[in-house]
Amino acid sequence: DVLLLASITVDLSPSCIEPSNVSVSSIMATSANVSWTIPAGTPTNYNWDVRDSGTPGTAGATANGTVSAATSSVSATGLSPNTTYSVYVRTDCGSGTYSAWTLAQVFTTPCNATNIPYIMDFASLTVPAIPNCTSIQTLGGNDWETMSAPGNGFNGNTLVYPYNGSQAANSWLYTQGLNLTAGTAYRLSYKYANDGGTTYPEKMDVNFGTSPVASAMTNTLANHSNISGVLTPLIDVIDFVAPTTGVYYIGFHAYSDADMDVLLLDSVIVDLTPNCVSPTALSLSGLTSSAVDVSWTAPSIGTPANYDWEISTSGTPGTAGATASGTVAVPTVSASATGLSPNTTYTLYVRTDCGSGSFSSWTQLVFTTPCNATNIPYIMDFVSLTAPALPSCTSVETLNSGNTWETENAP
Repeated sequence: DVLLLASITVDLSPSCIEPSNVSVSSIMATSANVSWTIPAGTPTNYNWDVRDSGTPGTAGATANGTVSAATSSVSATGLSPNTTYSVYVRTDCGSGTYSAWTLAQVFTTPCNATNIPYIMDFASLTVPAIPNCTSIQTLGGNDWETMSAPGNGFNGNTLVYPYNGSQAANSWLYTQGLNLTAGTAYRLSYKYANDGGTTYPEKMDVNFGTSPVASAMTNTLANHSNISGVLTPLIDVIDFVAPTTGVYYIGFHAYSDADMDVLLLDSVIVDLTPNCVSPTALSLSGLTSSAVDVSWTAPSIGTPANYDWEISTSGTPGTAGATASGTVAVPTVSASATGLSPNTTYTLYVRTDCGSGSFSSWTQLVFTTPCNATNIPYIMDFVSLTAPALPSCTSVETLNSGNTWETENAP
């Protein structure tokens, strides 16, 4: 292409030269540090000015002052949270001689920390804006942004990490600062999904730390390393405890590979953990056409007394109609169910009984019993199927991120 160059001027330097490399650091809700590089010449002092509007050196500055020539930094205090400021510096060379003011360096103070419960509000936004008092740190790829009704079960404004092209994602979105107390259990919940199905798997981890920067995100809450084939919302619920009392930020970190599709995030809530916490990681083993062994992970918070479990084909857990049910005492985290029917879809429910009539919500897992074995001759029937359904009593196991077996009409 063409390189353009014009307006080249060589002249005598001004007798009083402005500072250079003005920068702002340690930005807090009500303060920030301002620094600069000392210019050539023999300055007497430096004037500095921080304001949200107006001309430097006039009335209306939020913070300003004068420091000696040997000083190249200052702390500006008395600022307002969630406000955008411009900072200026000039050189005072004495005898009424001043340099020009430096060009404005613009920065925004964060919001004050908020108390729990915290809900990240997307509904009132004008896309692609992000929620008020949140912040973004993009180290690679695109920025997080909001999108209106992206589909796949996300019908309102939704936070998305958009298509990132040839760059791998390395982008953070941080909540507002949260006032957390040591020893108190908190619960984070959020919905997430992948707009690219199995073809474009996404990756996201969730962390928390004492500052909205990647280097401070030292506590990992979740790592979703293969969000694949997920076109409807998944819900993650995480209970955690802050190591010390203070202000913490939760960071959602998109780290998908290059050329992926869209990562979706919504309904971010931080609240107190219920007094009685549900078991997690429900799993099955020894599944037959009439029986199954079930297990779960005990909650890491609280003091359970028992666990209630039941397996049913329909209805509300805890009411009549379960096919199999029971109660086991802590520390047992497993049970065996019999009397199931072949080729039937069931839901396994497990909840924590914390005593004195206190129960957690039910955790659930859906599974289907296999058919009974059949005698020979055996014919796998495709004729009566509606593609892409598989024949009754067959099953599929897909061990990588590729496609699965299915039927097709007249291929």
